[in-house]
Amino acid sequence: NLDFADVKSIMADAGYAHMGVGVATGRDKAEQAARTAISSPLIETSMENARGVIISITGSSDIGLEEVELASSIISDMAHPDATIIWGAQLDDTLEDTIRVTVVATGLGDDKKEEKNNDLASILGNTADDDESYSDVINFFKKD
Repeated sequence: NLDFADVKSIMADAGYAHMGVGVATGRDKAEQAARTAISSPLIETSMENARGVIISITGSSDIGLEEVELASSIISDMAHPDATIIWGAQLDDTLEDTIRVTVVATGLGDDKKEEKNNDLASILGNTADDDESYSDVINFFKKD
């Protein structure tokens, strides 16, 4: 089961987050619920390349391990290859033929931040190469 320590480990200093809930019934309920949870039309963020993901899957006692694995893999495939993924499954017999998938994804936009930092470094690097006084300026600021 998931607990507050899991939430804290994924959310701490993680930047932007995406939360989604998907509920489905019927034959392909695991796939439908997972896809709904990761793609809310009301939220402008995407969990693509998320660095931290919590997946909570709730269903009645007739839910199979295959359905839990399917929902988890659909969500995990959207995350960054090195993402920390924590998942849990709970039984709730009041749901009958329904499955509920809740996702919290964090660390969104980290790749864009890295790209911006690399772009800035390349710009500053080129400036440093072109400007002979660059080292003089750096040495000036290093003085006590």
